[in-house]
This record gives sequence, structure tokens and C-alpha cells, in this order.
Amino acid sequence: MDTNHNSHPVVNDDVGYDHSDLSVRGIIIFLVGVGAAGVVAHLIIWGMFAGAQKVVPYETNGNPMATQQTIQSAPPLQNAGPQSVAKFPEPQLQTNDAADMDTFKAQEENALHPAKPYQTSDGAIHIDINEAMNLVAQRGLPTRQPGQENAAQTPTAPKAPAAAKSSGTAGAK
Repeated sequence: MDTNHNSHPVVNDDVGYDHSDLSVRGIIIFLVGVGAAGVVAHLIIWGMFAGAQKVVPYETNGNPMATQQTIQSAPPLQNAGPQSVAKFPEPQLQTNDAADMDTFKAQEENALHPAKPYQTSDGAIHIDINEAMNLVAQRGLPTRQPGQENAAQTPTAPKAPAAAKSSGTAGAK
């Protein structure tokens, strides 16, 4: 009797794999193609920048909106204030931000601390903020007593006309 079982491999026709699936070779070709396309794109963009540099050098006009006028720079480690390296053309929306902020702060202080009380066209009376806080501290804030409902928060049901009530009861009979 022959006991050698290695003479031929065991083949099962029901078990196998699809030979048309992606292969390792196809994946590697795809990755090489993507890498090559990336290198080509970088070279094209680099060429565009190099060509643009030859047409208009950056040193002659770094910013097309900036003029060639330069202002004396501020000392190092200090606030430069309204000075800048290049002055931009008109329209300049905010030329002196420190003065604008001072004006805004003065307006706010005037609103909080008016020289004398005044009344606006809508009926509001403006007084000094410190005086207003003292009045609130003396008088207290308005409160509701327990069990008392606020009329503004409780919606009222609309009243039906008397004629509608009488005709509704007559039709129900």
C-alpha cells in the first residue's frame, strides 16, 4: 500500500479566489503615478513663480497697493503708534486708531457720567451711573409678592362676542 500523501496537492474546486482583484503591482503603479503627478505640479508652480519674478521683481514693487514712501520706523520694543513701513493709498478707513479709541472712550465716559441729567426724545432720563446705583441701593429693585402673578406674563384668552355664544348654543339643540 502507498502511504505517500505528498504525491499530488489536494485541490478543492469549491474553494478559491477571484484572480481579477487588485494586485500589488496595480497599487504600486497607482502610488508612483500620484507621486509623479505631485512632483510635476510642484515643478510647474515653481516655474510660474520663477517666471513671474523675472517679469516683475519683488524688490521693485513688493505690494502693488503700497507706495514707495517710507516713514521713519519706531524704536525697537516700543509701540509704533500711527507709523507704518509703507503708507497705503486712499481711501484710508482708519488713519489714527489711538485717537479714534480716545474719542470713543470719551463718548462712553460722557454717557456714563453726564454733567447734568437730561431726557431723550423717547422719554428716557439719563443720570450719572454712580447716582443711579445709589438710587437702586436705596430703593431696591421691584419684586413680586409670593402668589402674585405678573399680568404681562399671563396671557389672557380672547373674549368671544355675545352673539356668537348665543348662536352657538341655539344650533347645538
